[in-house]
Amino acid sequence: MPFVLKLLKAAQSNNGLATTLYTVPAATSAIVSNIRFVNTSGGSATVDLFFKPGGGTGVRILDKAKPVLANKLLLVTPELTLAAGDVIEATTSVDYVVCGMERV
Repeated sequence: MPFVLKLLKAAQSNNGLATTLYTVPAATSAIVSNIRFVNTSGGSATVDLFFKPGGGTGVRILDKAKPVLANKLLLVTPELTLAAGDVIEATTSVDYVVCGMERV
C-alpha cells in the first residue's frame, strides 16, 4: 500500500476551544510532517498542541501556550507517525493547515 502526500486538513479553529485538527481514518495510517498555524488577527494568540493515541489521553507536543504573533505564522514539524483513530488536537483561535501522508 503506497503513502499518498496530501493536505490532511485546513480550517479555522473555534475561538480558543479544543479543536480536533486531524483524526486518522479507519484502516489508514499517516505521517504528519508539519502543522502551520496562521494568526490573521491584529492581536497575539497562543497554541496548545496535543497528540491523542487512539483518541485517548492527550500528550503535549509543543510548549505550553506557544505564542503566535499578530499576522504571523508558526510552523510545527512534529514528524508524527499515526495509526487509525489517533488524533491531533489544539486549543487556539488561529487558522491551521495539517500536511503529511496517508497510507491507503
